[in-house]
Amino acid sequence: MTRGGRRPGAGAPLGNLNGLKHGKHSRRFQRLVDALAQIPETRDLILAYHRHELRKKRRVRRTARALFIQLLLQLPPQPDEKLNQVIDHLRKLATDENCKSNQLLEETNQKGVLSGGPG
Repeated sequence: MTRGGRRPGAGAPLGNLNGLKHGKHSRRFQRLVDALAQIPETRDLILAYHRHELRKKRRVRRTARALFIQLLLQLPPQPDEKLNQVIDHLRKLATDENCKSNQLLEETNQKGVLSGGPG
């Protein structure tokens, strides 16, 4: 049995455009973006879209972090002492003065993300 290289029948079927959905793995899509980026107006739109996506990801991470911290702070004592030590350590990190978690929780609660409505 030979190893390495392209095998007959390997890969996506012809005409499959799944690579366009993600862009990272599609040479065709990357060439298109490169060509469009040569046009200043299009380049500005591409960059604006990229910034928008970054802001969205940051917002999702911030909300997930706030939810995790709130759940962590509400955990009852556990029967396992080592687990309690880990939880206590995480609580300390979450409420540390140098950490903006409390401010983050307040901001998130004010937006109603954690309570289901505006705080």
